[in-house]
Amino acid sequence: MRIRLNDTNWKKLKKLIRERDDELKDLYEEILDIPFPQGETEVHHVLPRGEGGDDVSENLITLDTWIHRSRFHVTMGHAEPGWAAVARKYLESEAVKEWTLRHGEELEKIYATAKRSRMKRTRKQCVPKKPAWQPF
Repeated sequence: MRIRLNDTNWKKLKKLIRERDDELKDLYEEILDIPFPQGETEVHHVLPRGEGGDDVSENLITLDTWIHRSRFHVTMGHAEPGWAAVARKYLESEAVKEWTLRHGEELEKIYATAKRSRMKRTRKQCVPKKPAWQPF
C-alpha cells in the first residue's frame, strides 16, 4: 500500500522536511555536494510517486528549484539514478535517522490521516476508459 497525504498534511510534511534539511544543512551540503537551497525550494520524492514512492519523510528531500529540475529530473521526469543514490545516502545517514526519531510524534500525526492507495487507482488514471459506444 502506498501512502498519499491530503493537501493540508502534505504542506505540514513539506514544512517539516524543510526544517530537517535546514537543521542538518552542513551534512546536506557535505553528502550531496551542492549548496543548501536559498529562496525558492521544492520537496523532491527520491523514489517518484509514479514509481511507487510514498509521501513520507524517508523519501523526501529539499532542493533548490533549478537543481531539482536540471539535475534530479532530466529524463522525462524520471529521477536521475546517480542523484537518487546520493539523496538516499543523505536520507540513510545517522543524523537524519536521529531527527526522524525526535520528530516521530509529529510525523505519526501526519501519517495517521494518510490515504493508503493501491496501484489499481493509478492504473485507472493511465489507461483510458473504453467508450460506451465501442462494441468490444
